[in-house]
Amino acid sequence: MNSNQKQTEALICYTVSKGEDTYFTHVVFPLNIPSIESITIINVYPGSAMLEVIISNPSSSDQARQVAEKFLPTILDKIAYFYNLRIGQPQLGCIILKAIQDDGSREEIDRILTNTNNHQEHITDYHSLPHSQLIDLLNSPPNSRKDLYYKQYRIALHSDDPLAQYMLLYSILIQLFQDSQHKVDEFIREVEPEVQIFKKNIQKREKTHMKEETIYTNLRNAIAHAQPAATFEEPLKAIQENLGRLRALTQQAIETRIPG
Repeated sequence: MNSNQKQTEALICYTVSKGEDTYFTHVVFPLNIPSIESITIINVYPGSAMLEVIISNPSSSDQARQVAEKFLPTILDKIAYFYNLRIGQPQLGCIILKAIQDDGSREEIDRILTNTNNHQEHITDYHSLPHSQLIDLLNSPPNSRKDLYYKQYRIALHSDDPLAQYMLLYSILIQLFQDSQHKVDEFIREVEPEVQIFKKNIQKREKTHMKEETIYTNLRNAIAHAQPAATFEEPLKAIQENLGRLRALTQQAIETRIPG
């Protein structure tokens, strides 16, 4: 940047749908990602939040937006993963580009609004910082495998259908354990030694074998391989009861199975 050229800063605001659970009202995520200083999430009302992204030294409003949209999906994947929070796709609300004066004050030089509601910069006396582990996660180097599973986990959480969420989470486990339900169950039994076990006879090559399944695999198979005229009432009730534990197991598998 030319020494005579003033530094710039861009505020980009988005709205995003989210789950009903509220873990914070106004939280600032300081970042150590190139060109992104911070992201602030503000709970506007149940089911919706506002994101404010601060971009340092963009050459234009368009360049600031490109930076935000390059990094924002992965950042939101990690926040959703850490908080077990349902977060939808961000919708752009505005871009405010400012020149930073010698005395540190900001002078607006460009404003782009994508809807009819003028954005007012949020000022509050209350804000909080996220858990240090989440800060470390957000600032960790890119990891293509882990980032993929963070995204899949966020997609699973975004479903408000417990059955769909359960099947998507189990799908992540299957991927992590080489498409082997046996290996998935070995992992689950190691983490949960007291897990409920189901036994059933399997006919294979004219011989009958006894197969053991954890409740998590049993429920997955009860849906995926349903018997004719099945009503799903019992497995659906059990799925709702075990969904929280399956989330925790999936997170533990992601953290322990993928290095980095």
